[in-house]
Amino acid sequence: MASTVEDVLARAEREEAEKLKSITVEKELDLEFDIGNLLALDKNRLDVREFRGQKKEDFLRALARDNTQLLVNELERVGPFLVMRPQTP
Repeated sequence: MASTVEDVLARAEREEAEKLKSITVEKELDLEFDIGNLLALDKNRLDVREFRGQKKEDFLRALARDNTQLLVNELERVGPFLVMRPQTP
């Protein structure tokens, strides 16, 4: 079946958008942040249907990606003056 140029371009655009997900993440409840320990606490309920409906690894990867993005957004909001030094064990 032949594809039109518009179909091919639209598919390529969707694939590119999937690769470069938005930095905006919507959550029902805001996360709590402990910037000093680079910690984000997510008290949102898990969608059990969604968790069971897809591979658990994919679900957890997407959740981790979103929460990491929110932590990075919070770090940027705090300002460029923030200096992070890893703690020594």
